[in-house]
Amino acid sequence: MKSKFKAFAALFVLSVVCTSTHAFIPGYPLAIVPGEYHEKMVAEALDKIYEEYGYGSNGIVYTNTMKTAVKTIAKANSQVDYDNRSGKAIWHCDGEQLTGCSNNVKEETVKGIGEILSDKTDNARNTIGGATHTLQDFYAHSNWAELYGSAASDEMGYGHISNVAEPDEDTCEYEYIHPLTPPITACSLMNSNNIITTKLTSGYFKGTSVIPDGVKKCFHGGFLDGFGVEGINKDASVCSFTVLGIGVVISPHSNLHKTAASAAKLATVKYFRNIRNALTAKEGEFDGDNAFRKFLGFGGTAVGFIINAAEEMEEIKAIVAQMVQSRIGTDEEPSLYVLSAVNNSSIPEHLVFTHSNVFLDALSNLHAEHSEEIGADCPELSGLSIYKAVLSLMPGSTLFIYANALVKNKEEAKAASMLANKKNIKINSILSGQCSRNDLNYFEISDITGGQVFVIDKSEAEKLAELSNILINNYYVELANIYDKSTSKNIKSYEFKVDSKTDKISITVSIIDGNATAFVIRPDGSIVKTNEFNVQHTLLSSVMVYDIKNPDIGTWKVDIEGNSEFIINVAGNSPLSFDNFKFVEYSGRTEYGSLFEIDSFPVAGTVSAAEATVSDTISDVRFELKSRNGDLLETLTFNAADQYLNTKTIFLKEDFVIPNEDFVVYAIGKDENGIEFQRALPQTIAPQTMGIMIPAHQDIPLDINTIYTFRVTNYAENGTFNFTAIDDKGYIVEIKPAAAIIDKDGYADINVTLNPGNNKTTIGDKNILTFLAYDTNNTKSQNYAIVESIVVNNIFSQNSTATTETVTDKNSDIYKLWLNKEIEGQ
Repeated sequence: MKSKFKAFAALFVLSVVCTSTHAFIPGYPLAIVPGEYHEKMVAEALDKIYEEYGYGSNGIVYTNTMKTAVKTIAKANSQVDYDNRSGKAIWHCDGEQLTGCSNNVKEETVKGIGEILSDKTDNARNTIGGATHTLQDFYAHSNWAELYGSAASDEMGYGHISNVAEPDEDTCEYEYIHPLTPPITACSLMNSNNIITTKLTSGYFKGTSVIPDGVKKCFHGGFLDGFGVEGINKDASVCSFTVLGIGVVISPHSNLHKTAASAAKLATVKYFRNIRNALTAKEGEFDGDNAFRKFLGFGGTAVGFIINAAEEMEEIKAIVAQMVQSRIGTDEEPSLYVLSAVNNSSIPEHLVFTHSNVFLDALSNLHAEHSEEIGADCPELSGLSIYKAVLSLMPGSTLFIYANALVKNKEEAKAASMLANKKNIKINSILSGQCSRNDLNYFEISDITGGQVFVIDKSEAEKLAELSNILINNYYVELANIYDKSTSKNIKSYEFKVDSKTDKISITVSIIDGNATAFVIRPDGSIVKTNEFNVQHTLLSSVMVYDIKNPDIGTWKVDIEGNSEFIINVAGNSPLSFDNFKFVEYSGRTEYGSLFEIDSFPVAGTVSAAEATVSDTISDVRFELKSRNGDLLETLTFNAADQYLNTKTIFLKEDFVIPNEDFVVYAIGKDENGIEFQRALPQTIAPQTMGIMIPAHQDIPLDINTIYTFRVTNYAENGTFNFTAIDDKGYIVEIKPAAAIIDKDGYADINVTLNPGNNKTTIGDKNILTFLAYDTNNTKSQNYAIVESIVVNNIFSQNSTATTETVTDKNSDIYKLWLNKEIEGQ
C-alpha cells in the first residue's frame, strides 16, 4: 500500500523548513494541540453578528448561502498562513511591526468595503477574512494581554498604535536555554515575567524580522524560532506538547492564551460591526445594511445560465425568466447572475449581474448564432464559457447548462469542473437533441460537481421551470446520490433515511439511457401515489420528480424497474446539513501542524487525512464512503470532534485508505431527537492512479516570469501523459513539457510559466491557475491542481515585510467611512 500521509504528526514536529510564525492555530487542528484557532474564532464572531439579525442556534436556521459565507471568510483567514503572506511580519504583527500591522488591516478593510460597494461579494469575503487573521494575531504575538487583559483595542486596524516601544528600547530579558533542553524542563526554566517594558511590543521571529543591534528585544519563541525557545507568543494553551515521543516548546506565554483569545474574539466581533457601521454611514440612496447582509450571505443562491441550444433559445429564455421572476422579492432571490450564450464560431463575453431586473433585460436581448447547415452547430465552444462562468460565480452557487451540442474545447470544460468542485458549485446539464445527449463530458461535469443531468425532448423545455425549486433552494440538503444501471426486469431498490429535522423531501430520477419506471415507497411499505395531497409530481419523458411534504420518519426506498442507466437524487429541507468533507495535509510552514485542503483528487490506495463538518446538534456520527451505485466501500469513525454554539461540529480523521473507485461521502448519525439521519455530499470523488505535488504559492511580479513546477507521479503501468493549464487572467506563457512518458512509480516535473505583463494588471490581483494531467490511453486517469497567486510590483522583494499589499486613495469616501465612523465601545 502506497502512503502519502507521510506520518503527518511527525512531519509538522520535525519540519525545519518553517520560515514564518503564526498566532493561534490557522485551521482545524489536531486535538493534541490545545487552544483556540483562527477559523473557529471567525465563525463564532460571525455567529454573534447573525444573532443580531435573529439567526443562529436560538433563532432562524442559517441558510446554505450563510454557511458558505462563513466558510469563505474563515478559510480566507487561515489562508494567510499558507500563501505568499505567511512570511511577512505585517500580516502577523511580528518584530514590533504593530503600526504596520494596524495599517495593513486598515488598508485591507478599506479594500474589502470597496469590494462590497462594487458588488464583488466573494472578493470582499476573501479580503476581509484575510484581515481578520492579522487582527487576531495582534493579541497573540504582542504583549497586549499582559498590559490590558482581555479588552479589545480601539486602535488596531485604524492606523497608528499608541504606546509602542521604540526600536532602541529594551523590551525583554532572557536567561539562555539550550535548544536541546527537554521541553518540559525548558518551560519550567522560562521566566513568565520576561517582559521588562510597559509599552506595547511583539516578538521577533528569526527569518521574518531582524533585531536591532545592541538592544534586548522579545522573541516569538518556540522550537522553530532561531532566536530562542523562550518568548512571548500565546499561540496555544500549553507551553509544550509531545507527539510520537517527540516533545517541543510551542507557546512560552501559554498561561495567557485564553486571555489573548478572548480579546481577539471580542475584537473580531467589533470589527464586523464596524464594517456594518461604515457601510450604513454612507450617504445617499445606498442601502448599507442590505450590502452588509449580502456580504453575510443573506439572499438566494447565486446562479449562472449557459445556453448553447440555439434552436430552443426562446423557450429556454422563457424558462429562465420564469425561474427568476418567481423569486424576486423573496429570500430565494439570487444574489448574483452569470449569463452566456455559446455559439459555434465564437464565445461572447459572459455577463455578470447583481440585480434581477437588469439580468432579465439582458436575458431578453440574448441571441445565439445558428447555422442552417446540418451538423454545423455540433460541436460548439462551450468549455471556455463554462470555465468563465465558474470563475465569476461565488462558492456554493448553481450553474445551468442548456445544451444541444457537443463540447468542442474539452480541456477547458475539465478545468471548469475541477474548479467548480473546489468552489462547491453545482453544475446541472439539461441536454436536448441527439448531439448533446450522447456527450459524456456533460455527465462528467455534473457528476464531479454534484449537479444533475436531465435528458429531455425539445418539446419538454417548458416543464423545466417546475424543477427549479429543487435545484435552487437555500435550505435543501442532500440525502442520497446514486448513479447506476439496471440491466434486467428485476427491481433494484435504494434506501435512504428521513429524520425528524426534515420537513420536505424531493426525489428526482433521471433516465439517461433506456426505459425504466421509478416507485417511491414509504417506511410502512406503501407506494407514494402521484395524486396525494402532499405530493407534487413532475413527469418528463426521461425525468420523474416527487416533491413530498411532511414525509414519514424512517427508511424510504426508491425502486427502479426496467433496463436503463439512471441517476437518483434525494434532497430534503432541513437545518441538519453535511457541509464539508475535504482531504487535508499539514502545510503552510506552521510550527504546530495546521491542516489545509488539498486541491486535487486523492491517489487511490494511499493513506490520507480528512476533515468533515456537520451542522446541528447530532450524535453517534460515522462517515460512509459509497460507490456511485450505493455500495458501501469504507466506514470512517472520526477521532476528534469540536462542537461550539450547538451549530457546527468539526471532525478529523487522520489516516484512512482511499478507495480504488469513484465514491460519494455520506454522514450517518442521530439527530437531536435520537432519530437516525443520513446526509450526502453529492460531489463525486474520483481517486486517481496519478498524483500531483502542488507547488507552494508564490507572488507573481509584473513583467517577470514566475515558474510553477508540478510533479506528476504515475502509480499505474507505464503511460504517456498530456499536460495542460488554464488561468483566469491569461498569464500563462509556456507549459513545458506538454507531454511525457512516465514509468510506473516514476514522475515528471512540468513547468508552467506565468507573466502578468504590465498592461491592465493591478497590484494585488489574484490569479487562479488550474493544471491538468491525463493519461492519453485512459480517459478516467486524470488529475488536477489549483494554485492561486497574487500580483506584486517587481520592485519589491517577495520577502518584504515593510510594504502593505493594498494601495488606497487616502482621500476616497471609503477610506473616510472607515476612519471617521464612530468606533464601537467596549
